[in-house]
Amino acid sequence: MYSLMKRILFSLLFMLGFHVGFGQSYYYQYQNYGYKDQNGSNKFLNQEQDDAGIGEGWKIVLDSAKTDRYSKSIKIPFAFSFAGVPVSHIKVSSTGFVTFDTTVSGTPSSQAENLPSTKLPDKTVSVWGINGKGSNDQVLTKAFGFSPFFQFWVKFSSYSTPGDTTGSWNYWAIVLEALTNKMYVVSMNSNNATGKFVAPKMFAGVQENQATGINFAPISNTLPSTNSFKDNKYYEIYFGNQLSRDLAMISLTGPDFVKANENAEIHYQYFNFSKDTVDSLYYCYRMNGGPVTKSKSTLKLKPSGIGEVVNVTFVKCTAPVGSNNLLEVWVQEPNGQEDQNHANDTLKMNILSVGGTWAKSKLLVESNTAAWCGECPAADLKLAAFKTKFNDSLILVKYHTLDNMSGNGDSLVNQFFEKTNSSSLNREIDKLGNLKPLVTQNITDSIISKKLLAAKSPVNVFLSNVKIDTLTGDFTFKVKVKFVDYCPANINVGGIAIENAVRGVGTGWDQVLAGSLSSNINSPFYAKANPLKSYYHDDVAWNLTGGIMGKKIAHNGVYKPGDSLEVSFAYKYPKILQTTIVSTSPYSPVGKIYSYGKPRDMKAVGYVSIENGNEMSYKILNANEQQTWDFAASVKKQITSKLTVYPNPTEGVFYAEVENGNYQINLFSVSGAKLMDENATAHFGVLKIDAANLNRGLYFVQIIAKSGLKFNSKIVVK
Repeated sequence: MYSLMKRILFSLLFMLGFHVGFGQSYYYQYQNYGYKDQNGSNKFLNQEQDDAGIGEGWKIVLDSAKTDRYSKSIKIPFAFSFAGVPVSHIKVSSTGFVTFDTTVSGTPSSQAENLPSTKLPDKTVSVWGINGKGSNDQVLTKAFGFSPFFQFWVKFSSYSTPGDTTGSWNYWAIVLEALTNKMYVVSMNSNNATGKFVAPKMFAGVQENQATGINFAPISNTLPSTNSFKDNKYYEIYFGNQLSRDLAMISLTGPDFVKANENAEIHYQYFNFSKDTVDSLYYCYRMNGGPVTKSKSTLKLKPSGIGEVVNVTFVKCTAPVGSNNLLEVWVQEPNGQEDQNHANDTLKMNILSVGGTWAKSKLLVESNTAAWCGECPAADLKLAAFKTKFNDSLILVKYHTLDNMSGNGDSLVNQFFEKTNSSSLNREIDKLGNLKPLVTQNITDSIISKKLLAAKSPVNVFLSNVKIDTLTGDFTFKVKVKFVDYCPANINVGGIAIENAVRGVGTGWDQVLAGSLSSNINSPFYAKANPLKSYYHDDVAWNLTGGIMGKKIAHNGVYKPGDSLEVSFAYKYPKILQTTIVSTSPYSPVGKIYSYGKPRDMKAVGYVSIENGNEMSYKILNANEQQTWDFAASVKKQITSKLTVYPNPTEGVFYAEVENGNYQINLFSVSGAKLMDENATAHFGVLKIDAANLNRGLYFVQIIAKSGLKFNSKIVVK
């Protein structure tokens, strides 16, 4: 099996420096996903939610205002030095920087540019270019830790980008650390009200004086997008002597499990932290303490250069079934000399040896869509065609963004998808452990077939007790996981509440149609009016009931064949059988329809995911789905506890929600007398029953399917 599910962090991507005298310099590292360091220790003392405020002990030093300004002088709560010189106070600018020059006054510049800049004061660390003129924007401070281990956080809360009219916001922090005199610039959280990424137009860096400063390499457009500290990205800023020979192994990826005595495919990256160019080095690895494999690289690495082992490296997993293989990978001998810092040379990972018994795998296809996405109708058709072809081997889930079907999946969407009309296949990651969404239109039958063929999972997933209480809206289900082979313990179990055939009227329901689709004679949407009124939205994800990564399961050791676990999930639908009036639509029926909260169209999805070495990223091992009403199940039983009939009470005509098909309808009085015995056909999942000739009172309804399956309910005639 090759599933890149293990990512060793410490992905430090950039480091530069400038000299300020006596050979010392400011230089930095950029860490992608990094509240932990290379050894797995917590890097930051602040482990609160990113939007924590005065209720959690933060102090406001700058509130929202329409004009740019400096804060008052703020005392640093511990001894600290900037560029080797002791400092005791700071001032904060509403335009995104902290300065140790507390003599500054006037209006700070918002016209951000490369550092060094004459527009900035001396002794400054910056995320220059963001502004705090929004009504919720604040600069907050808080000290964390205990003596002598302190960090002082200056947080730019809910800040935006100058000139941005799309409603984006960002959380950034500048952090001072006691004892080490290190500083950090932390990207904490970001979002955009249109669902489209808008990169902050900002310049992060350190400026010693107006002639000397460094700019940090820009953070990529995959900014942190959850309210958790665990996905924070940061620049770590040092002052000191940068070494002449310092190589580091910065990432290592490979499978979590491999059949015993077979090869595991691994990939790794190394980085030049030296101030000099490295013309040659050796990268080495060994498995289970065995012989060292050593290879020479002549790839020229400039300072801040990254080297990647492009050729696939295979290592044989020799540990017995059920045991871990310890893989060690390191770099050495830059330019043929001793490395001056061995602390960052080596990365390790465990790969579990398994027996090679695989469960039947299903592919979870998660998509980002929206009613305002003009290209998404074509993506819907393509996904529906995949579902028809691959049937129950494929599970479709669609997360809506900023429309009336947006559930609680925004954090997942922001993390996994850069834009709408994109899809993730089992939350796939690339060779270096980065998330890998695909443009939906670029997915082919061949890609899906290959994914299904290559899938090797040691777990089966089943759903049971899928129920909807039609009075309270309580939707509950259980996900059972059965292990057919050994499996690592770092798994999560997740659940998703889904509904098909969701319709509504107006903006947020009607589907925008791109001109490229309506004007294309070969398109199914040719000559269709824009928008597509009262469009059918399928596979709508209302709720990730276990959170975006699922529920973390505590377990000691590895799972063994025959082990099992069961996790319960619950979601409360705010409304059941919500109605609306459709006056015109290219889709039938029109008139009064049931918009959403329809029990017959609900289903639950359950999945097992495994940590990629990054607590904010889990790859799907296996998944399954179950409709609330399951007529196709071999057990031929009703999953819901009751038959849904409406309106109830009724003045005569009422409806029962069933699958399309032929049924026998029986109606009984409270004394048991049969008052109706008819055959009828259900259309659009609704069976019409006419009881207009009955007197007022309580009656029992029995509906019998062609298979003999019986459903019972009560109806009140008024």
